[in-house]
Amino acid sequence: QMTKLPDELADLNALARLNISHNSFIVLPPVVFKMPKLRELDASHNAIIEIDTDEMITSDNLELVNLRHNPLGRTCHRKLKNVSTSFRLEISEYNEDDDW
Repeated sequence: QMTKLPDELADLNALARLNISHNSFIVLPPVVFKMPKLRELDASHNAIIEIDTDEMITSDNLELVNLRHNPLGRTCHRKLKNVSTSFRLEISEYNEDDDW
């Protein structure tokens, strides 16, 4: 299972969809926000606990980011629920029992 992505992925100028679901990522790899044509990112079913919302918001082409089934912490979950983005952001409902 993957835990990081190579920076060279940013050179894939035509990549529109990236599925990194069902891996062991604990953070969203920064390279995904440097991919010029990326429209859809599926990062569901990982171990992501924190998201850099400032970096995510600056992604111009994103249309969908799926973060369902990740153990997002309470603060991160609240931040994501309140953030204003130009793309659809999918997250699971917060469950305190899942809080690490």
